[in-house]
Amino acid sequence: MNWERPKNIPFPNVWLKFKAKDLNSDNLVDYIVQDLPESYYDKAMEHMQKYFLRDESICKSIDLINDEVGNRNCCKCWEDFIRNDKCSLVCFKMGSDEIVGLNIIYIETKSNKVVIDSKSDKFMKINRAIAYCTDEAKVYETYGIDKYLSAFGLSVDPKYRGRGIGEQILRARIPLCKSLGIDVTSTSFTGKASQRSAEKCGFTVQFEETYENLAKLKDEYNFPNINEKSLKIMSMKIE
Repeated sequence: MNWERPKNIPFPNVWLKFKAKDLNSDNLVDYIVQDLPESYYDKAMEHMQKYFLRDESICKSIDLINDEVGNRNCCKCWEDFIRNDKCSLVCFKMGSDEIVGLNIIYIETKSNKVVIDSKSDKFMKINRAIAYCTDEAKVYETYGIDKYLSAFGLSVDPKYRGRGIGEQILRARIPLCKSLGIDVTSTSFTGKASQRSAEKCGFTVQFEETYENLAKLKDEYNFPNINEKSLKIMSMKIE
């Protein structure tokens, strides 16, 4: 059976409030991280296509944004996670309806693992490499759990970067998990910036493989010209 968000948990709900610098000054202003409302689903897809596919390390290395089939399949995965699990997080600046940052979240279960299939070699290259590292991390066995909160894309609007927005979105997983009754969150982090943000929030490295070694393991794990050192599976126990 697919996981479903409990109906007694308000939706959309605000999970975190914080202060960070405004756009055009050093003044601190209020931001919130909340569930992605249904009215923002289309805007969320536009944000991920515009920024995540262009800037994320692995996607950028294989030019996924210009792979029509892979692009379409990636969007289909995002849409399914957003609509089915209803746990994706969005950051807004108070008083503005502009998406500041976004994390596409889903619940991975031991009995019904997410399976992704595509006719795009590039899209499957990404998923197979991440699946390999995730299997090696052994999240279920390590924590003795049957489900955990995971994600498929963390992105911040470029003009809001450098303010710790990504870190705060990750931090919002803590109250979200507590409310959902989920004990662990675990995700693949593909670059230094997101890895540093995760570490600041309390994530620890469960498995790490350099991109150089991934390429040696299998050609389909090869990401040419990538500017990052390693892919990390990082997890956090929710206390």
